[in-house]
Amino acid sequence: MARVLKRCVTAMAQSQFPGHAGNTKQHVSKQQIAVVWYKVTDLRTHDHEPLNEAHASGLPVLHLFVFDPRWYRRTPLCKFPRTGPLRAKFQLEALSDLAGQLSKNGHRLCVRRGNSAEVFNEVCNDFSVQSVFASREVCSEELRVEQSVRDVLQRHRATLKLFWTFELHHYDDLPQWLQSKGSNSYTGYKQAFHQECRPRAPLGKPAYSRSKAVVWSKADELPNAVEELGLGPIPPQHPSAELVWVGGETAAFARVQEYLFDSDSLALDYVGSTNTPREGNSCTKVRAMSRLSPWLAHGCISPRTLFAEIKRYERERHKSSTTYWIVHEMYWRDFVRFQSYLVGNRIFKIGGLYNKHPSWPWSQDKALLHSWVDGATGFPFMDAAMREIGSTGYACHVGRETAAWFLICDLGLDWRMGAEWFESVLIDYEPAANWFCWVFVCLIRATGGNGFREVGHPQLPPLTRLQTVEVVFLSAQHDPEGEYIKRWIPELRHLPPGMATREPWRATGKPSVADSNRRSCEPSEGPDRVQMARRTLTSGGSSVAVWWSCARKTKGQLPGTSEKIVGWPGSYPLPLFPPASFFDIEKVADKARRQQAQKAIRVSNLRQALRGGHRVLEAIMETKKDAWDDADSFPGDSADDDFAPQAEGYAPATGNSTKQSKGKGKGRGKDRESIHIFTPEVINSEHSQAASPDETVRKRRWGRNSAQATDTPLAGM
Repeated sequence: MARVLKRCVTAMAQSQFPGHAGNTKQHVSKQQIAVVWYKVTDLRTHDHEPLNEAHASGLPVLHLFVFDPRWYRRTPLCKFPRTGPLRAKFQLEALSDLAGQLSKNGHRLCVRRGNSAEVFNEVCNDFSVQSVFASREVCSEELRVEQSVRDVLQRHRATLKLFWTFELHHYDDLPQWLQSKGSNSYTGYKQAFHQECRPRAPLGKPAYSRSKAVVWSKADELPNAVEELGLGPIPPQHPSAELVWVGGETAAFARVQEYLFDSDSLALDYVGSTNTPREGNSCTKVRAMSRLSPWLAHGCISPRTLFAEIKRYERERHKSSTTYWIVHEMYWRDFVRFQSYLVGNRIFKIGGLYNKHPSWPWSQDKALLHSWVDGATGFPFMDAAMREIGSTGYACHVGRETAAWFLICDLGLDWRMGAEWFESVLIDYEPAANWFCWVFVCLIRATGGNGFREVGHPQLPPLTRLQTVEVVFLSAQHDPEGEYIKRWIPELRHLPPGMATREPWRATGKPSVADSNRRSCEPSEGPDRVQMARRTLTSGGSSVAVWWSCARKTKGQLPGTSEKIVGWPGSYPLPLFPPASFFDIEKVADKARRQQAQKAIRVSNLRQALRGGHRVLEAIMETKKDAWDDADSFPGDSADDDFAPQAEGYAPATGNSTKQSKGKGKGRGKDRESIHIFTPEVINSEHSQAASPDETVRKRRWGRNSAQATDTPLAGM
């Protein structure tokens, strides 16, 4: 009787409460899925190992991006938005493009706002998550987020599988000594990239058909505007902007096609990231930069895919120092990522990598900072770079480094304030690239820590007079006529070209010689090489001129006051402190003009050859070793073909190396270039045997498919 009564009670309970725990037969099990966790550094579908592996699992796949509020909060010191409107706009465009690419293949991108760990906890409550596939991180805060997600997944018996997707070289392919100890200089990594590891080939298309699409009912809509992320409006497009970026891999591939194959700008215009123009190169010229960095920073194009396209360009169109140097920039990018991974959060500490500090106390003067941010310091070349950054989120390498050195050495501001502004505004921001370069390249100018980089160490307290020589020297080298300055500083467009635009303080009066007692003496000849100029400007001497009276009376005074100096262009802010330069700085500009004119002729000849349908195999810039003395970036010391892929894959190149031929120009740093045009009558199709050794030039050997040339003589960028 008791058993019968129990069955009746149980039946009544199940009929009234279907979800009762006792109703085990009606319990619905959660769907087993795999998750692809997209980050802001891997917004693509090609060459994406987490994406490939998730679909290879055969499980239904949820494609997820999380708008974590931590990336849109304010920075600790200056309260800038960590992701500014320009970069947020790019990210939304990239996500929209990613969603479109997935939709074409029968899948859907789900986005969710919230703390990353909490979002994954919700996903695990709604699904039986087996594995989450994601890209690896290298910086401390990103690693903490990664660990918080891993902890959630472990509680739900799921695994987090991570892959290297951001770098050209795979971390597992680095030699063991480099993984464990790293290198205090870029040279150690560069040599390993040349001699001990190779880029892997890009991955093929994911097997979308093996996995069903997963749609999460709790997903949010993709924001339509940056204001939905709590940000201010996007600045209007500046009329001087060279390029307006659109996020996404569709736009990234279009830019690669246009810059490499449609316009041949890689061969004709590209300069790359260097502080010293050689052979007439200038970073401020239109199209001198590939401007691919925003797409690379957001993973819209993988570096391995870009590397493969560069090698295809070399096979099909032209191979020269410029194609080497764009690969060199990806080498530097890998060095920054891998070394940041090794040194940890030291890149965010005020003492930097070596925990060293300058001889003066750091300032946090907000008025000085805003003059720097707004490009209103009274130093045209530096101001032009900052205005370009503020308007477009981008400036060339020369402009960025000059601005950083100026903030540290001349303003004496806490360098982290400048790094926070760059984090907020740069459209190609990536944490390792920004913060590591501030401490590795710029901070040690003031604090020491690396003997090679201590050249130009400030000898005077900040705000005494100009000590960052790049403000005037690189302006003369890269922008001798002031064209770049006038592009971004309309207050100076009425001035004559040349020195009057680059150094408007010269119209305000006669300068004094910069010595310790400010005694008047006869000016002497100044240096014409940037390394010597760095030593000379900071220490002073008879070659250094100072305009002591051409400065704001109040150091932090913002522009717009009634303070005036005779001869100064009235609408442009006065210098924050006395300007300095070399009495004969114009000789540097004259040399740059001559070199740029010579390069224009060479480029014109090369352009005609390329437009004529000829495949230009060689444009050798013969450069004596001394020509590298001025370089802040490091040239390669072995053939780029040691890491070049063959047409069929990425196997190491074969064949014997030959000695690099040396230029025979007289004098230090004299450069010669010889251009050799091979017409289709001489060179067969891409898949034919290359020209015989006696048909090549300067003992240069070309392997099959012309992809295995050895010992390419390099020229400066």
